[in-house]
Amino acid sequence: MRSYLECVPCFFAQAVRSGRTVGLDEGAIRDLLEHIGNRIGELDPSLPPPQNARLLYDRLAELAGRDDPFAEAKARHTELALRLVPTMREWMAGVEDRFDGALRLAAAGNIIDLGATAEVEDLAGALLRALDAARPRWDVAPLRQALSTARRLLVLGDNAGETVFDRVLLEVVTETWPGIELAYAVRSRPIINDATVADARAAGLDRVATIVPTGSDLPGIVLDRCSPELRERFDAADVVLAKGQGNYETLGEAGRELFFVLTVKCGVVARDLGLPRGASVLLHHQGGPSVVSP
Repeated sequence: MRSYLECVPCFFAQAVRSGRTVGLDEGAIRDLLEHIGNRIGELDPSLPPPQNARLLYDRLAELAGRDDPFAEAKARHTELALRLVPTMREWMAGVEDRFDGALRLAAAGNIIDLGATAEVEDLAGALLRALDAARPRWDVAPLRQALSTARRLLVLGDNAGETVFDRVLLEVVTETWPGIELAYAVRSRPIINDATVADARAAGLDRVATIVPTGSDLPGIVLDRCSPELRERFDAADVVLAKGQGNYETLGEAGRELFFVLTVKCGVVARDLGLPRGASVLLHHQGGPSVVSP
């Protein structure tokens, strides 16, 4: 997905919101805004928004004086999500289709996104609201069919904290199709609140899947910026499940079959998908230039 003019004011809004989240003072946030303003001409509209966002987040890390300025927020979201695991399991016990329920949880967990929204304080309440969100595109049948014959599943992870919801999903996948080899991809270096290897382990994902660094710190998957191992796993996987808006924005025109699971939080993504903001989405992309099919 390309970047649009609407992405430019979004970068400024992200700068203010992110600066406050990581504890920058007003002067540093103003510096960050001036940095973006002075370099707007460097934004390439042909690139997906997560790739252009490096302009913002590299400078944010410099001003914060640490490689992972969102570390505290990520740890907090992971801890909050871990406390909700009993609630998740109780909710799952009441649904007729455990796999579908686990997917709904995974989509709801995508509300934790400091690139697109403010920090989630009441995660339990936000989760319940997200579970009740409209699901105008929910392609669970083709995903179930694909997993029924799959040997390898690769999940492209997104945000810390959301990782806990993904762990619950992978536990259900293992229960349902015990022969599948599971791999979970995370960012190689910190960027926004996207999960790294350490964040995935904190969520317990290493107990259910092989953790694979992408070789990149972009908040999405740009394959020619990823490691050979990630690209090999991407090509070899029978099923690839991509979590979140960043992975959708960067892989929306991928040439292979993909399944996207996300909550729509951005007007540009909503328009691209032809779906409303706030919707939970499970989208079957069969490969080619257009993700959304009739």
